[in-house]
Amino acid sequence: MDDVIVMLQPRGQITVPRRFRVKYGFGQGPVRVRDVGGGVMIEPVTILKYRVRRYSDQEVDEFLKLDEKESRELKNAGII
Repeated sequence: MDDVIVMLQPRGQITVPRRFRVKYGFGQGPVRVRDVGGGVMIEPVTILKYRVRRYSDQEVDEFLKLDEKESRELKNAGII
């Protein structure tokens, strides 16, 4: 494990060591901070310029079933 001790500043700021920023793709910009039970995880995030939505597991299952059905029909028709 590659541990480094950094100082937590009075306002809650830390400096992530350069080698970690390079290794994990941190640049200037937003990060996600997660509570991971007994600690925190910091992850780089990408902000998209357009709106997206989350799909439920049920919707994803429906999309996959439809894709499978359409693929089967296209194969049977000799299109793919």
